[in-house]
Amino acid sequence: MKTAGSLLKEARESSSYSLEELSKRTKIREEYLRAIENDSYDGLPSGPFVRGFLRSFANEVGVNPETIVATYRRDFGTVENTGLFPKGLLNPIRRKTHMMINPVLFGILVVCAVVLGFVVYQWQLFVQPPQLTIYEPIENQELRSPVLVRGVTASDAVVTVNQTQVATDQDGKFTTQVELNLGDQTVSVETSNRQGKTRVVLRHVNVIK
Repeated sequence: MKTAGSLLKEARESSSYSLEELSKRTKIREEYLRAIENDSYDGLPSGPFVRGFLRSFANEVGVNPETIVATYRRDFGTVENTGLFPKGLLNPIRRKTHMMINPVLFGILVVCAVVLGFVVYQWQLFVQPPQLTIYEPIENQELRSPVLVRGVTASDAVVTVNQTQVATDQDGKFTTQVELNLGDQTVSVETSNRQGKTRVVLRHVNVIK
């Protein structure tokens, strides 16, 4: 099977060019031309330059340059800006490496992640007030007294509605009713945890007959 170098050498000899003459015509060093004919690319510049040399060489000796470049690529894989490697050596370089994970190490990482998550959760409980969501009444609702107040907070929080403590179930849900006068009124719901952190949600309502 003919190589790019052997094809170019045959074409040069058929054209009666010496390497010295071809070097002057192509502006490529004579030793580079000789290396190309011998398929010795180790001492040549990186891949893009080699392909340029091959095209110039082929054009001067009357050979299709794309055929020469294709033959060169068949026999040699190129890595841009880092020279070139024989095709058989290129695949191991590009092959993906599969990292093996030690099961013990993986287990330790999982435990550390769980512990870290728990610490972060406890820290948030300590520095932040408990969450509080009010389902009823909604803001600016028009309704009659007594007004139904329903919501949910942290399971260990204490809830007051208009300064009156109300009971919560094991999930932190609570329901109560408050007597309000007619007209625009405010329902104040406050929740607090053992660290003394509090959160207040206000609902403005219009009480009608």
